[in-house]
Amino acid sequence: MPSDPISLVPGAHIGDYALFEPIGSSPDLWRAEDARTGGPVALKVLSCSLSADGGRRQELTRQLQQAAAFRHPHVVSIR
Repeated sequence: MPSDPISLVPGAHIGDYALFEPIGSSPDLWRAEDARTGGPVALKVLSCSLSADGGRRQELTRQLQQAAAFRHPHVVSIR
């Protein structure tokens, strides 16, 4: 894991994702674009303390797997 914090500002890049703007009042949820597909995405950025906590990381992974398995024509899919 990189030790340098990522600056969360519009125009910043995290991997293949370009940040546009925060979504709502949450500082860790961003409207972004996937550079590989050019498609819009919502990107959740984990704090260093959260990503270092194995139990919380496992719980988030479990929640993401459950949400990704959910299919409905009126709900956005999670990849």
